[in-house]
Amino acid sequence: DGVTTMQGGVYCISGNVDIKDDLTGSGVLILLKKGTFRIRNGANVLLESPVSGENAGLLLYSPENNRKTITIDGHTELRGTILSLTGTIHLHGSDSPKGFRSQIIGYRILVTGDDNYFITYVDKLNYDAIGMPQVQLVK
Repeated sequence: DGVTTMQGGVYCISGNVDIKDDLTGSGVLILLKKGTFRIRNGANVLLESPVSGENAGLLLYSPENNRKTITIDGHTELRGTILSLTGTIHLHGSDSPKGFRSQIIGYRILVTGDDNYFITYVDKLNYDAIGMPQVQLVK
């Protein structure tokens, strides 16, 4: 709570994320090691993945050992790949007028509600994996 801007970088999170307010960030990779991730209805969110480097195009990554759900409600504009290897990605609630410039890859993808979702794939904004994706942290 209280954070409105994410600076570029890798955010390693081991716990639940619940975004209720407006949030922007550019050059951001969210590594959700454990826990759920939710953007609530009413939050205006604009997040963009890094555009260069090893993690270019990867916005939200939930590794194999995290089977929790990523839920996206609200007026959300996401640019970059959302990848959950063993969890569910749930798109729900209010439609996003600007939509996603993303690829959404999950073990299970659930879309509910009576709204429209616009997902536009823009190659240069998304992750290109040659092998299994990994995020390495270096001291």
